[in-house]
Amino acid sequence: MDVSLSGCATLVTGAAGFIGMNLVARLLECGAEVVAVVRPGGNGHRLQALDGPRLRIVPVDLNDSDTLQGLVAATRPAHIFHLATFRDVREPRTLLFTNVVAFAALVVAARLAEARSIVNAGSSLEYGEGSTLYKETMRPEPATLFGASKAAATLIAEGQLCTGGVCVTTLRLFHVYGPHEPPTRLVARAIRAALSGTELPLTRPGLTHDFVFVEDVVDALLRAATAPPSDGLPINICSGVPTPNEQIVDLVEQITGRPVRRAPGHYPARTWDREFWAGDPSRARQVLGWLPVTSLRDGLTRTMQWTLAQHRD
Repeated sequence: MDVSLSGCATLVTGAAGFIGMNLVARLLECGAEVVAVVRPGGNGHRLQALDGPRLRIVPVDLNDSDTLQGLVAATRPAHIFHLATFRDVREPRTLLFTNVVAFAALVVAARLAEARSIVNAGSSLEYGEGSTLYKETMRPEPATLFGASKAAATLIAEGQLCTGGVCVTTLRLFHVYGPHEPPTRLVARAIRAALSGTELPLTRPGLTHDFVFVEDVVDALLRAATAPPSDGLPINICSGVPTPNEQIVDLVEQITGRPVRRAPGHYPARTWDREFWAGDPSRARQVLGWLPVTSLRDGLTRTMQWTLAQHRD
């Protein structure tokens, strides 16, 4: 357990999301004071199970820059974790405002409030096609509007370093999985198919992801908040291993002891799906002293156990 954030005021955007839920729980375990920013009318109720005297849940529309900056000024957090994101390319204005403009406003507010750090959740979709491990020194060549928006936020973070303001670190997250993961994603769907006996539509064989367990990602976020300032480059948070989607299903079958009825090719591949998708974690080790410690089998087992507990409840 990290204790360096004990008593610190922290602010988390996207707090009711998959990674946000896990981060807020760990921050409370560490003794931090947490302001959890959630989307008005969203899933803020999911945080109620974590409610306590050190947690304040605040609905804020991130596109309302004045309200966002007012909240930061009023709470004066030492550390800010920016996890809020928007992915729906059918709403490009909202996507760009949430992922780029809101982040820029947050950086300005953090500087005025004299925050120590912002940890920005970037994405491996900032990279383009490749056949080798993605390194942070590679030129971003995003193939999607979402990836381009996250790359723009990374550039804002790098530019902030040059102004001598608050320390901003971008963690380029690869394929995060674990408790609270959205039910539409592969790991959640595979576990559900194994437990229920329903058919599992899959993409065509051979597509891979670099899977990293959410608790390891939370550890990286905490380390980034308290690490000394670096050179401003983003940091890959990944395992370094491209794992085929079919291997995930194989492991789920082994862990649950139940077969999964597969339908290969019945789940449409996304425009960003690739046959090789993995990052180089070397920089994370050098800058943060971080490497993932949870094996894929252990992470899937813990996710399955969490899923069963939710059904019992």
